[in-house]
Amino acid sequence: MQLEGDRDARICVVDDNRLDRERLRESLVGLGRVEVFGDAETALASFREAPPDVVVTDCVMPGMSGTQLLERIRRERPGVDVIFVTGAASVETAITALRMGACDYLQKPVEAEQLRATVEQTLIRRRLFDENQRLRDSLRTLEACRALAPCLDPGEVYPVALDLALGATGCARGVALFERTMPPQNDGIAFRGMSEQQAEGLRRALVDEKRVDLAAFTRIAEYDSGPILDAFRDVGVAVERLVAVPVRTDDDEQGGVLWVIDEGERIPDERFELLDTIQRQAVVA
Repeated sequence: MQLEGDRDARICVVDDNRLDRERLRESLVGLGRVEVFGDAETALASFREAPPDVVVTDCVMPGMSGTQLLERIRRERPGVDVIFVTGAASVETAITALRMGACDYLQKPVEAEQLRATVEQTLIRRRLFDENQRLRDSLRTLEACRALAPCLDPGEVYPVALDLALGATGCARGVALFERTMPPQNDGIAFRGMSEQQAEGLRRALVDEKRVDLAAFTRIAEYDSGPILDAFRDVGVAVERLVAVPVRTDDDEQGGVLWVIDEGERIPDERFELLDTIQRQAVVA
């Protein structure tokens, strides 16, 4: 199986010996973005900013050892794969590391072809795992969307779709704003995760005082500024970003919009795929 589409994988080499880490780096050129670190502490600080996909680390290093680095990675970045490179005297340590969760180990001197093949297989395994996870998430989302079927009025669809969107993204708070098709025909709004005071303030801002042009939201998109975010912040809702999910049929100019509040790290791309599924199922409903 050829490794395709993983050129953006982040591969980090950690070794206190400059010649060894450069040799390891050269062996991995072309498999992804290869970065080298001379000590575990510097590497770990970098991982907090952006997690790597694979770490190739020496076992024995001054300061934090390879096994200590593994322990920290397992605690702070459990999705990262770690491969140990070890001398003959530390094979026992490498075996211990496997029990701790390392995915493989290689004994020095490491052949370039062997290292490359090991990292390549690790990346392939990661890709297959991620694809399987995405499929499972998609199936779960489709199954959850069955909750839209009993909705008798389009106005009932939006609150249910909002719940599905929050569940798919792992977010706790959001708002659905929609045009009612049955009396009362003013704009409808549904809140999740808001206090009564915040909900009332948003109702005034988004419905009573200045009607939102729902047709302006044409696709699933992320916003980090704009009048809608200002309205949320003005009533005390902590929000870094909003993800807007428009829900309307081809002959419905207004329809509705789901706003998912993203308070922490950005919602991963694969979660946007789930939002697309929810959007399409809500339109059908």
